Amino acid sequence: MTEYNEENRIFSLFLKRLLLTALLFFVTVAGLVFVFDPFYHYHAPLFQLRPVLTEKEHQVDGTLKHFSYEALLLGSSHSENFDLSLAEELFHMPFVKAIRSGGNLADLCAYADTAFAHRAPSLVLFNLDAGPLLNPDKNSFSDHDFPLYLMDDNPFNDVRYLLNKDVLLRRIPYMLAQSASASYDADRPYSWYAGKTFGAGITLEHYPRHPRTEPMLDPEEVSDTISGNLALVCELVEAHPETEFVFFFPPVSLLYWDSVYRSGLLEQVLYGEERFLTTLLSYENVHAYDFCTDEALITDLNRYMDFTHYDEKANDAMLREMADPSSPFRLNAPGDVPVHMHSLRTLLDRLYTEVLPALEEEGAFHYSDG
Repeated sequence: MTEYNEENRIFSLFLKRLLLTALLFFVTVAGLVFVFDPFYHYHAPLFQLRPVLTEKEHQVDGTLKHFSYEALLLGSSHSENFDLSLAEELFHMPFVKAIRSGGNLADLCAYADTAFAHRAPSLVLFNLDAGPLLNPDKNSFSDHDFPLYLMDDNPFNDVRYLLNKDVLLRRIPYMLAQSASASYDADRPYSWYAGKTFGAGITLEHYPRHPRTEPMLDPEEVSDTISGNLALVCELVEAHPETEFVFFFPPVSLLYWDSVYRSGLLEQVLYGEERFLTTLLSYENVHAYDFCTDEALITDLNRYMDFTHYDEKANDAMLREMADPSSPFRLNAPGDVPVHMHSLRTLLDRLYTEVLPALEEEGAFHYSDG
């Protein structure tokens, strides 16, 4: 009996030590993740570390909640290469960048809501892409490509972050190495231009041209979708009359305009752009820039890596234009829109009748099977 009790005591002591060791291990791991916090879920960088922002799906929410900023740059992949140090120099205030590639306009509005819930931005630069204006007016966040547990207010599911082997063994060492590296460009968070090839050859190679020109689709078919997306943005603007909103359309290449024309989407795209500009410019705290009329840029395929994505120098040029009240790309009031749309249509007509036929004669295109 005494031997049996001794065995129980030894086993009980072993079990307690095992549980205590396991608990200590988990607390240590969770503590390391909490302190270094590579996704900035709990706080901004500590120990004078530079922020390392390379994973927008994981990091945007945390930066909006915990970083210090006065201005917000919202956008798609067309905004990833913006230089925030240049933006701060031009606009004289600290910026944070919130990027959602390939999503819906509602995603950017959701990010804006998060920013306003935690800070009071006095300036918002808002990237409007023609394509997402025609997307559903619902956000596209999902567990498929987003860690939604980092975006909610439930502290209990944070265990998926705090006790994450990948975060501990890969994300934290990467963050520390990049923060200390002279080659890491902290001024262009989430940027993708490094290592990419820009040029007419690669741009045309990445553009499978539609083999035929489809009938033009009726703009009224997307009227309800446009109205839904427009309502989201108007609600945001109306909720923050003290904030200056600058909406801008990026300078997608002539191949984009060829694509929407040949697929029958051109009139729907122009309809969406015109409605957005006309409606948003009716607000006193809004003005806009439309770089779709930057003929020199959109016709220079050497500035692109595919039919919509331009080099980082184009982002720098856009910032300088948006800081200039006298920029030729600026629109101040609804009355500016008809003149602007006429200029855009005139430019597009020149592309369709002169520039693109010249490329056809050169045999520059390859065609998709669609």
